[in-house]
Amino acid sequence: MTNKADDLENRRLSVIIFLYQSVGKKETREKGWKNIKIL
Repeated sequence: MTNKADDLENRRLSVIIFLYQSVGKKETREKGWKNIKIL
């Protein structure tokens, strides 16, 4: 069984990786961190 906290953390990491690979710009990465805090 997967811990829900771990699952949420994995989702956050997936979003970070997705944003970084899609654009790779410092500006977008910073915006991504702010959006992740909301998720």
